[in-house]
Amino acid sequence: MSIEPRIQEIGHQLISGKRKVTVNFQGWSQTLINGMMEHEEFRVASLRFTDVAPTLQDDKQFMDHLTAYFKDGGFMNTFIGGGLPGKGLLGKAVAPLMRRSIKAMATTFIAGETLGDGLKNFKKMHSNGYAIAADLLGEAVISRSEADDFIKNYMKTIQEIGEGVKKWPAASYPEQDRIGPISRANVSIKLSALYEHINTAAHDVTKEALLKRVRPLLDQAIKYGVYIHFDQEQYEYHEIIEDVFSTVIMEETYRTYPHFGIVCQAYLKDSPQYLSRLISLGKKRGTPFAIRLVKGAYWDYEQAHADQMNWPTPTFDFKEDTDVNFERLTIKLLKAYPILRPCIASHNARSLSHALAVMEDLNLEKGDVEFQMLYGMSTAYEEKIKALGLRLRLYCPLGEFIPGMAYLVRRLLENTANQSFLKQYGTDKKNIESLLAAPKPSGKEVETTHTFSNRPLVDFAKEPNRKKAQKALDKFNEKNLPIMVSPVVAGTQTPTKDRFIHVCPSDKDRKITNVGLANIKDADKAVASAKRAQAAWRDLGAKKRAEILHKAADLTEAAWAEMFALQVYESGKDWHSADGDIAEGIDFFRYYADAMPNLASHFQPESRWGETNETTLEPRGIYTVIAPWNFPFAISAGMVSGALVSGNAVIYKPSSQTSAIGQKMCEILWKAGVPQDVLHFMPGPGSRIGTHLVEHPDIAGIAFTGSRAVGCQIYEKASKVAPGQTQLKNSIIEMGGKNALILDYDADWDEAIPALVYSAFGFQGQKCSACSRAIVVTDKFDQFLKRLKETVESLTTGPADDPKYDANCVIDEAAFKKINSFIKQGKKDGKLLAQGKKPDGNGWFIPPTVFYNLKKGSKLTEEEIFGPVLNVYHVKTLDEALEMAGDNDYA
Repeated sequence: MSIEPRIQEIGHQLISGKRKVTVNFQGWSQTLINGMMEHEEFRVASLRFTDVAPTLQDDKQFMDHLTAYFKDGGFMNTFIGGGLPGKGLLGKAVAPLMRRSIKAMATTFIAGETLGDGLKNFKKMHSNGYAIAADLLGEAVISRSEADDFIKNYMKTIQEIGEGVKKWPAASYPEQDRIGPISRANVSIKLSALYEHINTAAHDVTKEALLKRVRPLLDQAIKYGVYIHFDQEQYEYHEIIEDVFSTVIMEETYRTYPHFGIVCQAYLKDSPQYLSRLISLGKKRGTPFAIRLVKGAYWDYEQAHADQMNWPTPTFDFKEDTDVNFERLTIKLLKAYPILRPCIASHNARSLSHALAVMEDLNLEKGDVEFQMLYGMSTAYEEKIKALGLRLRLYCPLGEFIPGMAYLVRRLLENTANQSFLKQYGTDKKNIESLLAAPKPSGKEVETTHTFSNRPLVDFAKEPNRKKAQKALDKFNEKNLPIMVSPVVAGTQTPTKDRFIHVCPSDKDRKITNVGLANIKDADKAVASAKRAQAAWRDLGAKKRAEILHKAADLTEAAWAEMFALQVYESGKDWHSADGDIAEGIDFFRYYADAMPNLASHFQPESRWGETNETTLEPRGIYTVIAPWNFPFAISAGMVSGALVSGNAVIYKPSSQTSAIGQKMCEILWKAGVPQDVLHFMPGPGSRIGTHLVEHPDIAGIAFTGSRAVGCQIYEKASKVAPGQTQLKNSIIEMGGKNALILDYDADWDEAIPALVYSAFGFQGQKCSACSRAIVVTDKFDQFLKRLKETVESLTTGPADDPKYDANCVIDEAAFKKINSFIKQGKKDGKLLAQGKKPDGNGWFIPPTVFYNLKKGSKLTEEEIFGPVLNVYHVKTLDEALEMAGDNDYA
């Protein structure tokens, strides 16, 4: 029998009466929220401004941002009354008013800035018929001290709420179900606040660290009879949170405690499978735990992140599909009682009416199901939920204004989104039948606007991907090492007397490659062979050459495991960097293959007055490609495939340190269909083979990535015309960088410091794109240094094959000595702010290192270090920062 009539009946009862949203805004705050609901551009600008407002230190900064974000006026003119006042006296009057208005919004959604304030509010809510759930604001932490502070605050909160609720009067809502008592004291925890090094690739290590830190909280909860709720966060952490929760609540100490719970997010496509696993866990545990069923709060982030990474979106793209799933999960969850304790969290009258109707249909009692809403976002039917004798719990954030801004912006997004039930109910005047209509699958798909799609990076948060990576490393370790690498001319390996041994950067006692070094005779043979083959390769045509590159991309995908292990052990790349290098090489193959066939059409001139004008693109001849070690596949693939698809033959010289990766790339291209007399593999010292090829009269062009010194030498030598040379050589040269990251006074340090650390120390700073100079504009420089110091000193360094480490090895002994000489000089020229923990293992390890107060002219300021060394500078204005960033040869 259908319960739809009953859903409609309950829904009409909830919505009947005055139709408005009773969010407790005052004055300007209410006007502002109404404007955000009705004006999209104003909404976006308001959210941007709200997010940055806490960092602004005076009225001038405040008005500068206000006028910048609302420069087009629009609704702001109506809101202010006569338009923005500028920065004069009226501006000084407006700034404090706006500050109070924003803080009023924050206090609408935040139950207290201190625990004491929160406890007072909680007692009032309890007396007014509400159950409460406390949530400490703040999520990811960036240092051990911040994590320790969060744990202390959680311990204190659990104790004081646990003791405080005992003094409250009897509740007007049910405080037990048929299983037993429901704890009054309810605290939500976020695992990302407990551990500064959550690393989804290092799942097991992260799990053990989180278990170690969460157990004392659970012990405290049992001591004071407090319910502990594990919040779900962004999807990246979904698997680790589920694993930690499932493990700890099955431990003997906690298995019989009935006051634990976790979230189920209905906007996730895999939520039905997730809920099934939790139900199975409940059966196995024997003691019920609670499930809070929500729609989900990170939709914008998940959509943007998946799009950026070119991953399948984990969330439903359309609200209708989330609503359909929410009702299916509601039925599944309520049917699971008493294996689980269901909590339905929603502000949507249809979702609530559906849950109430299912409760009746399943003969569940009023205390068996809990309903939950967000503090500050309650609606007119809230009182009616209470009037039905149900337990309604308000999710109540606690914390300071500044850390609370991210939460506030998320709540404003929910409150003002076009698809929000609150917006439809409060301002769109939709009829009740429409609001209570059964949700239907959208049947829609998001249309992509990408003309070219990058190869998605591997998501190591997923267990199958971690197992695939580890299997690749294990298989490599079964090989007979070192790998033999030899020059290949026209498909034939050439015997060599001179050889080069490259050791694993993470374990310098382990030989990885034994590289045969080509000689001048080998190089001349390769050039002669390429010269004979080049015309046929040119005449093959762009379309067929492009097909070969597409096949090479497919073959690289198939060889991912071998390439991944080579990256880790030969070049010392961590898991993410290793996969990233492979992905970028695949992208080069496919991008050039897509671009080349139609390239000529982009350069055609106009034909007028009876003339026929046509541009024909012709290959130049033979290219010498001289590749670096730091992106051994990606940059090699880019330079080589660009030359090949254009119809040129290639003499490829890899870096000696990463010759096995270069050899594998050539093998893939040959297998894909590149003739072996068109592409020649020529490992050898740059000073000998590289120089000879650059100066050879039959070489038409050079593509080089590497140091400035070598690049300038190549440019000089290539500019000279040798006897027998028939054309001027083309030089494509990339020679490094000394990049600066400017942190302006309104930067969010929670985001900026991790980004700075990642840019400076990712792959140990061994890339020309690494940040080597941080220029900070702030009046709170000491506070910035303190947070940066704590973050860097918590970084761990160790072998690249173990993903638990934050930093790994530099490429070889020469780099090790050079970087350490910079560090030694830095201690003389400035102050050492921080250095990462002492490295583990027997490799070329240098922990991340930060200097500040460097004297002008220090070589650390002027020269490219190419290692994990960051220099921090303090300036007063953005103009000073820009001038400093440009005051360098690499600017």
